[in-house]
Amino acid sequence: MPMTKWKTWFLAAVMLFTLPHPAISSAAAMSARLQPTYAEWGRLAVDYAIKEYKAEVIDYAYEGRYPASNNHVEYRFRLWVRKNAKEYAIRIAVQVNPSSGERMGLKLTELQ
Repeated sequence: MPMTKWKTWFLAAVMLFTLPHPAISSAAAMSARLQPTYAEWGRLAVDYAIKEYKAEVIDYAYEGRYPASNNHVEYRFRLWVRKNAKEYAIRIAVQVNPSSGERMGLKLTELQ
């Protein structure tokens, strides 16, 4: 039983619209690639603050990338944490080897 032309066109249109669109999948991949270099270290700083203070992180700000000893770099983050109705400002410095991307150390300082 031969298909009529409109059925053929209809099936072709359905197949065309159900295929994944490359622009959609590439947009997700592009947003993952466009994250700033400090994003990974910011997540680490927040996790470290939660673990050390056992408190809620209210907000955080990236302070910048600074040179450190032994050709390492230091990513600094200022975090505001809340514990027992008190709020604290802390700085977490993450030392990284820029050539390997390996974390070399973490330093937490409570700010006044």
